[in-house]
Amino acid sequence: GTCAVGALINPGAFYSCQFSGLVEGDAGFVHTNTVTASASDNEGNDATANDSAEVTITNVPTVIEVTKSASPTQVTEPGGDVTFTVLVNNLTTGDVTLSSLTDDIFGDITTTGHDGISATDCATGGLIAGDGGSYSCQFTAFVGGDAGFLHVDTVTAVAVDNFGSYSDFDSATVEVLNAAPEIQVTKTADPTSIPAPNGTVSYTIQVVNNSIEAVTLDSLLDDQFGNLFGQGDCASGAVIQPGDSYTCTFDREISGQSGDTHTNVVTATASDNEGNPAVDTDDAVVTFTDPPQLVLMDPCSVGCDLPNVVGQICNDDPNVAYVGTIEWDAYVDDTRIGGGTLSGVPADSCVDLSSPRQGNGLYSIVITLVDEDNRTLETSCGPISCEEPSPTPVPTVSPPTGTPNAFIPVTGFDFSMGRFISMFQNLGLAMVSVGLVLHGLSLNENSKKKSKG
Repeated sequence: GTCAVGALINPGAFYSCQFSGLVEGDAGFVHTNTVTASASDNEGNDATANDSAEVTITNVPTVIEVTKSASPTQVTEPGGDVTFTVLVNNLTTGDVTLSSLTDDIFGDITTTGHDGISATDCATGGLIAGDGGSYSCQFTAFVGGDAGFLHVDTVTAVAVDNFGSYSDFDSATVEVLNAAPEIQVTKTADPTSIPAPNGTVSYTIQVVNNSIEAVTLDSLLDDQFGNLFGQGDCASGAVIQPGDSYTCTFDREISGQSGDTHTNVVTATASDNEGNPAVDTDDAVVTFTDPPQLVLMDPCSVGCDLPNVVGQICNDDPNVAYVGTIEWDAYVDDTRIGGGTLSGVPADSCVDLSSPRQGNGLYSIVITLVDEDNRTLETSCGPISCEEPSPTPVPTVSPPTGTPNAFIPVTGFDFSMGRFISMFQNLGLAMVSVGLVLHGLSLNENSKKKSKG
């Protein structure tokens, strides 16, 4: 400053000088400093005096004011896009230039593609007029977190003029809300109808995660079949991502009468990472129809037809062919003498089942029908008695009195019985057999001439 020692001060006069020094502190702080002056006269006598000065630090007048707001102020976990609005007001009478806009979470808010910023119209370098001028812009960024999280971010604006730079800041808060998990269960049966009285049905369970975060499958309970975990390929602990699904299948045998329906309901329970549950149910209905077509395979008959025993199985349905396997065995008494396997019977037709006869006895055929769903039905034909005809006894005829005791053997063939018979007749006697007349052969002792009687 201008202060210096050695100056001569006359009686009644004074000495004055100035100097500058930095005074700093928070608003309201009082800075005190004391100066001490020493002087001496021509005899070397000293004189000393001091005095103090105080400086109070006050608030620097605000040049710009920043306001930040968020829309929406709440997002559902795991998060969503939020649009932030930044307003910069110029509180002075002079113009200022906006030189910087930064956020403690999102960084430079004038550019996109970083820190979750997807859109912005914020820019720097513009002039903000004095006497109430302002600048406003918006940027959109992703805000995420678990339920209950409070997202707070602060934007700082810097403006400059010919006298220096000025800054201000403001914050916005966004709350992350809990999102209740949501699942959808679908249960299907294949087939949806089966012939009475019973059959096997394949059930498929699908659990779709309609939540915005992953869920864990905790249980699958069926009101008819109990805990489905461990049945088929159903298992616990599956993690289902948002939009994905879990599917499993199990088979069960059900029974009922024709016209009945079998309904069973599955309940699925899942939970998110906060333990919030989601529950949904669905049912599947299976209808019992009339017994399978194979029971219409009728009549079944056995007949004796030398040299074979013949059975016959018929499909009386005029329109529908029987699709399945026919296994059959032929018996005489209790001994199997033949059999085989057929594949199906056309509509309104019969199939012969033939096996060679093996002597006299009771003949029967046992038939097992196995349809395409592996259902079985057993039926039988017979038994009937098949006997070889007994040979016709040969009658004995006494020769007439007075006839010479000369006999010639005559043999005839009985076509209706299929057997040879032998008899001896007297010369000149006519013989009649069933279905055929044989005229006697006339012979005498003195002549070999054949004569017709």
